[in-house]
Amino acid sequence: MFIIDPIASLVVVAGVFIYFACKGNGKRETLPPNKMSDGQDFGEWYRNLCEMNRKRNEERLEEMRYNKWLLDHRQN
Repeated sequence: MFIIDPIASLVVVAGVFIYFACKGNGKRETLPPNKMSDGQDFGEWYRNLCEMNRKRNEERLEEMRYNKWLLDHRQN
């Protein structure tokens, strides 16, 4: 059949390829509820994120204070 009908063989080969591409490896590792997909602990990641945001906000506040000070003390 595959030698006689090239279109049917192409359809079968493409179908098998699509099946295995969609199926993937089929083995999924189950992670505990507090772990993210990369294995990092969610609580630790969130604390680090909050700390980075806090530092960034402090720096922005300091920059705003400095700009205000410059505006208040500029020479006319």
